[in-house]
Amino acid sequence: MHCNTPFLPLEPTTEYQKNYINIVSARPRVGPITADLFSARWLTHLCKIQPRFICRPEEKEIFKNLSMYFSGNVGTYDLDKSIYLYGPPGTGKTLVFRSLQNTLASFKTPLRIVNVPSLVAQMMADNHVNLPSVVAKTDFVLDDAGAEGFMKVFGTDVNLVADLVMLAYEKIPQKMHITTNLTPDEMSHHRGFSSRQKSRMNEMYNIVRLCGADHRIK
Repeated sequence: MHCNTPFLPLEPTTEYQKNYINIVSARPRVGPITADLFSARWLTHLCKIQPRFICRPEEKEIFKNLSMYFSGNVGTYDLDKSIYLYGPPGTGKTLVFRSLQNTLASFKTPLRIVNVPSLVAQMMADNHVNLPSVVAKTDFVLDDAGAEGFMKVFGTDVNLVADLVMLAYEKIPQKMHITTNLTPDEMSHHRGFSSRQKSRMNEMYNIVRLCGADHRIK
């Protein structure tokens, strides 16, 4: 296993890491989730998905802050806001949320992931847009937002991400996280957000940049 320990409180040896993960992850949840417990479980799920994943030094603080946030502990990120995770292709944005999805499930907290390009393709094939159907009863992630093609239904342009941002802001209590290759400004420009939609997005999100080289390049 090549996966290292990006956000555990110590820098353990391989043997210590193994024991720490096995012991802490096996503990039943009693009361609030501690950041240490959450990060240990997150590490196990991340390594199951991508055993060769290595967290680079510049990413450690991000993983630590995300661990605090998703375990419900006050930290750098505002707990009342969602996460807007952006960065170049291959930096691990989808991997972060796939592993978080599995980790949260182990605490009986569901998280739904919706791939935006696939959703747009399906809606265009059906020639029908049903925004409420996208919104889960739980927190959810719009994955790869901004990579979708432009959408027309009955000849009318549909700005799916912008419309969902407004729906999330005005009508739903769940958090709607976003992963994208685009900065917030690029997203607003690329998807034609109105000034009101852009303002709402700035209010709703912790902006998190995941940097570094492409993890998929060996």
